[in-house]
Amino acid sequence: MNFAIFPLDNSTSVGDYVAEVVAMIRESGYTYQFTPMSTCVEAEKVEELTILINKSFALMSKHSSRIYCTVSIDLNTNKIGRIAGKKKSIEDRIGKV
Repeated sequence: MNFAIFPLDNSTSVGDYVAEVVAMIRESGYTYQFTPMSTCVEAEKVEELTILINKSFALMSKHSSRIYCTVSIDLNTNKIGRIAGKKKSIEDRIGKV
C-alpha cells in the first residue's frame, strides 16, 4: 500500500501530524518505507492495511476536522518483501539510489 494522510485545516506545516502516523506504522511491526510524499507499507492481507488506514484517520481526527488521504494498494499474494525487492531491482540496473 502507498498512502498519504494529512490535515487540511491546520497550519502549512503538517510534519507533526504525519510523524504521529509514521510512528504508529513503525510500532505496528509492518515493513514500511517513508518518503517525502507518502508511505509504503507491506502486509499480507488488505484487512491489515485497512486497520492501519483506520488508525491513521483516528490519529488525524484528533487534530483536524478536514483530512486528506490517498491510498493505492497493489495486492500480490505470490510475493513478499516487495519494497526491498523493487529497490534492489532498480539498484541492480543503475547502482545505489
